[in-house]
Amino acid sequence: MRGERGPSLNDARHRLFFVSNVTLWRGLRLGTTLQASSATPYNITTGFDDNADTVINDRPRGVNRNSARGSGRHNANLRLSYGFGWGQPREPAGGGGPQVRIFRGGEGSDILGSMGSFGAGNKRYRVEFYVQAFNAFNNANLSTFSGVLTSPFYGQATAALPGRRTETGMRFSF
Repeated sequence: MRGERGPSLNDARHRLFFVSNVTLWRGLRLGTTLQASSATPYNITTGFDDNADTVINDRPRGVNRNSARGSGRHNANLRLSYGFGWGQPREPAGGGGPQVRIFRGGEGSDILGSMGSFGAGNKRYRVEFYVQAFNAFNNANLSTFSGVLTSPFYGQATAALPGRRTETGMRFSF
Protein backbone atom coordinates (compact mmCIF):
# COMPACT_ATOMS: atom_id res chain seq x y z
CA MET A 1 0.00 0.00 0.00
CA ARG A 2 3.02 2.34 0.18
CA GLY A 3 2.69 3.02 -3.55
CA GLU A 4 -0.82 4.37 -2.94
CA ARG A 5 0.50 7.20 -0.79
CA GLY A 6 1.12 10.49 -2.50
CA PRO A 7 -0.03 14.09 -2.82
CA SER A 8 -3.60 14.96 -3.74
CA LEU A 9 -4.37 16.23 -7.24
CA ASN A 10 -4.80 19.80 -5.89
CA ASP A 11 -1.50 19.85 -4.00
CA ALA A 12 0.07 23.06 -5.29
CA ARG A 13 2.99 23.60 -2.89
CA HIS A 14 3.00 27.38 -3.27
CA ARG A 15 0.15 29.82 -3.88
CA LEU A 16 0.15 33.61 -4.19
CA PHE A 17 -2.96 35.77 -4.36
CA PHE A 18 -2.74 39.57 -4.42
CA VAL A 19 -5.64 42.05 -4.70
CA SER A 20 -5.34 45.81 -5.06
CA ASN A 21 -7.89 48.56 -5.68
CA VAL A 22 -6.48 52.09 -6.05
CA THR A 23 -8.15 55.42 -6.77
CA LEU A 24 -6.06 57.09 -9.48
CA TRP A 25 -7.86 60.41 -9.89
CA ARG A 26 -11.27 61.46 -8.61
CA GLY A 27 -13.68 58.67 -9.63
CA LEU A 28 -11.12 56.75 -11.73
CA ARG A 29 -10.02 53.46 -10.13
CA LEU A 30 -7.68 50.63 -11.02
CA GLY A 31 -8.25 47.15 -9.62
CA THR A 32 -5.79 44.28 -10.02
CA THR A 33 -5.60 40.66 -8.97
CA LEU A 34 -2.49 38.56 -9.37
CA GLN A 35 -2.60 34.80 -8.91
CA ALA A 36 0.24 32.30 -9.08
CA SER A 37 0.70 28.70 -8.00
CA SER A 38 3.29 26.00 -8.37
CA ALA A 39 2.65 22.84 -10.37
CA THR A 40 0.03 20.29 -9.30
CA PRO A 41 0.71 16.54 -9.46
CA TYR A 42 -0.57 13.95 -11.90
CA ASN A 43 -0.41 10.17 -12.06
CA ILE A 44 1.95 8.14 -14.27
CA THR A 45 0.44 4.94 -15.68
CA THR A 46 1.68 2.25 -18.08
CA GLY A 47 -1.36 2.21 -20.35
CA PHE A 48 -1.77 -1.53 -19.85
CA ASP A 49 -3.62 -3.85 -17.47
CA ASP A 50 -0.48 -5.26 -15.85
CA ASN A 51 -2.23 -6.91 -12.89
CA ALA A 52 -5.18 -8.36 -14.91
CA ASP A 53 -7.92 -6.62 -12.91
CA THR A 54 -9.61 -5.31 -16.13
CA VAL A 55 -8.74 -1.70 -15.23
CA ILE A 56 -6.08 0.11 -17.26
CA ASN A 57 -4.68 2.39 -14.55
CA ASP A 58 -1.59 0.47 -13.43
CA ARG A 59 1.56 2.39 -12.55
CA PRO A 60 5.07 1.23 -13.38
CA ARG A 61 6.83 -0.66 -10.60
CA GLY A 62 8.32 1.73 -8.03
CA VAL A 63 6.26 4.77 -9.12
CA ASN A 64 3.97 6.21 -6.42
CA ARG A 65 0.57 7.80 -6.92
CA ASN A 66 0.63 11.39 -8.29
CA SER A 67 4.42 11.43 -8.46
CA ALA A 68 4.78 13.68 -11.54
CA ARG A 69 4.16 17.43 -11.62
CA GLY A 70 2.88 19.57 -14.48
CA SER A 71 3.67 23.27 -14.81
CA GLY A 72 2.91 26.24 -12.59
CA ARG A 73 0.26 28.85 -13.36
CA HIS A 74 0.17 32.63 -13.17
CA ASN A 75 -2.45 35.13 -14.10
CA ALA A 76 -3.16 38.88 -13.90
CA ASN A 77 -6.62 40.47 -14.03
CA LEU A 78 -7.12 44.23 -14.45
CA ARG A 79 -10.12 46.53 -14.06
CA LEU A 80 -10.29 50.24 -14.87
CA SER A 81 -13.47 52.01 -13.80
CA TYR A 82 -14.90 55.50 -13.53
CA GLY A 83 -17.89 56.23 -11.33
CA PHE A 84 -19.81 59.14 -9.93
CA GLY A 85 -22.77 59.64 -7.64
CA TRP A 86 -25.54 62.17 -7.05
CA GLY A 87 -28.58 62.73 -4.88
CA GLN A 88 -29.12 63.02 -1.16
CA PRO A 89 -26.86 60.87 1.02
CA ARG A 90 -28.42 57.56 1.88
CA GLU A 91 -29.00 56.50 5.45
CA PRO A 92 -26.81 53.59 6.49
CA ALA A 93 -28.79 50.40 7.08
CA GLY A 94 -28.59 49.02 10.60
CA GLY A 95 -27.08 52.15 12.13
CA GLY A 96 -23.89 52.18 10.06
CA GLY A 97 -20.61 50.88 11.40
CA PRO A 98 -17.84 48.97 9.67
CA GLN A 99 -18.62 46.75 6.72
CA VAL A 100 -16.95 43.42 6.05
CA ARG A 101 -16.79 41.93 2.57
CA ILE A 102 -15.86 38.31 2.03
CA PHE A 103 -14.74 37.06 -1.36
CA ARG A 104 -14.54 33.44 -2.31
CA GLY A 105 -11.74 33.04 -4.84
CA GLY A 106 -10.68 30.20 -7.05
CA GLU A 107 -9.91 29.38 -10.65
CA GLY A 108 -11.78 31.79 -12.84
CA SER A 109 -13.47 33.61 -9.97
CA ASP A 110 -14.94 37.01 -10.70
CA ILE A 111 -13.45 38.95 -7.80
CA LEU A 112 -12.88 42.03 -9.95
CA GLY A 113 -16.60 42.41 -10.57
CA SER A 114 -17.12 42.58 -6.82
CA MET A 115 -14.45 45.21 -6.30
CA GLY A 116 -16.37 47.97 -8.07
CA SER A 117 -18.46 49.01 -5.07
CA PHE A 118 -15.53 49.88 -2.81
CA GLY A 119 -15.38 53.61 -2.12
CA ALA A 120 -18.83 54.21 -3.60
CA GLY A 121 -19.48 57.03 -1.16
CA ASN A 122 -22.83 57.69 0.38
CA LYS A 123 -24.69 59.29 -2.54
CA ARG A 124 -28.18 58.01 -3.26
CA TYR A 125 -27.48 57.09 -6.90
CA ARG A 126 -24.24 55.93 -8.51
CA VAL A 127 -23.15 55.12 -12.08
CA GLU A 128 -19.95 53.28 -12.90
CA PHE A 129 -18.38 52.53 -16.30
CA TYR A 130 -15.68 49.88 -16.49
CA VAL A 131 -13.31 47.92 -18.70
CA GLN A 132 -11.81 44.73 -17.31
CA ALA A 133 -9.49 42.04 -18.60
CA PHE A 134 -9.15 38.53 -17.20
CA ASN A 135 -5.78 36.86 -17.92
CA ALA A 136 -4.75 40.28 -19.23
CA PHE A 137 -1.37 39.14 -20.58
CA ASN A 138 -2.91 36.07 -22.28
CA ASN A 139 -0.64 33.63 -20.45
CA ALA A 140 -1.04 29.96 -21.41
CA ASN A 141 -1.86 28.21 -18.12
CA LEU A 142 -1.52 24.54 -19.02
CA SER A 143 -3.49 21.82 -17.26
CA THR A 144 -4.50 18.14 -17.50
CA PHE A 145 -1.14 16.54 -18.17
CA SER A 146 -1.04 13.07 -19.74
CA GLY A 147 0.75 10.53 -17.57
CA VAL A 148 0.22 7.48 -19.79
CA LEU A 149 3.67 6.15 -20.76
CA THR A 150 2.43 4.63 -24.04
CA SER A 151 0.71 7.83 -25.18
CA PRO A 152 2.38 10.13 -27.73
CA PHE A 153 1.29 12.97 -25.41
CA TYR A 154 3.05 11.61 -22.32
CA GLY A 155 4.19 14.45 -20.06
CA GLN A 156 2.40 17.07 -22.16
CA ALA A 157 -0.60 19.21 -21.29
CA THR A 158 -3.83 18.29 -23.04
CA ALA A 159 -5.81 21.35 -21.90
CA ALA A 160 -5.35 24.95 -20.81
CA LEU A 161 -7.25 27.46 -18.71
CA PRO A 162 -9.10 30.20 -20.66
CA GLY A 163 -7.09 32.85 -22.48
CA ARG A 164 -7.59 36.61 -22.27
CA ARG A 165 -11.16 37.82 -21.90
CA THR A 166 -12.13 41.49 -21.89
CA GLU A 167 -15.42 43.03 -20.83
CA THR A 168 -16.89 46.50 -20.81
CA GLY A 169 -19.93 47.51 -18.88
CA MET A 170 -21.91 49.95 -16.84
CA ARG A 171 -23.33 49.56 -13.35
CA PHE A 172 -26.09 51.63 -11.77
CA SER A 173 -26.73 51.40 -8.04
CA PHE A 174 -29.29 53.12 -5.83
